[in-house]
Amino acid sequence: DRVYGLSPGAMLPSFDQASEEHETSGRMNLLCRLTDPDELADAALFLADGWLASGETLTVDSGQHLLSQPRDVLFLARE
Repeated sequence: DRVYGLSPGAMLPSFDQASEEHETSGRMNLLCRLTDPDELADAALFLADGWLASGETLTVDSGQHLLSQPRDVLFLARE
């Protein structure tokens, strides 16, 4: 058996997030763009090939996890 995790970045607006806030928060990463849902699907297919060691988590967030941010980008976009 294999167990994998996918850790996606900003793709869809959060609960009460306005469209412009969503676009702003989606650019708060190293690639300065929202993560495309197709990228997450491609990552899932990559993991489904199963040649990685079980227990791996693949982060698909346009580099957001590499930044040191004081809060979630949703709140940073509102500041």
